[in-house]
Amino acid sequence: MTKIKEWLSFKERRLEKYEEAKREFIKAIGKPVIMIPLELPKSLMFLRDEFCALENDEEFIRRMQRSCVRYLKRRFASKIAEYKKQKK
Repeated sequence: MTKIKEWLSFKERRLEKYEEAKREFIKAIGKPVIMIPLELPKSLMFLRDEFCALENDEEFIRRMQRSCVRYLKRRFASKIAEYKKQKK
């Protein structure tokens, strides 16, 4: 029985290392992606299933991406303008 526990814990560690290496590879080579924990407010707990379904809702994801772009443009307007000047 202890050998099974050792094997399972070894598999879990390998999976953790794989996921960590995968995240670092994507960060270095691919487009940057962030994962944000978003909690459902207690007042809306009756919408739990609908909230969980948003993870795979393409329209929701597109809206959040547009919201992120607007936020970045407002927050870093001066940095964006400076980048555009350097690019010319």
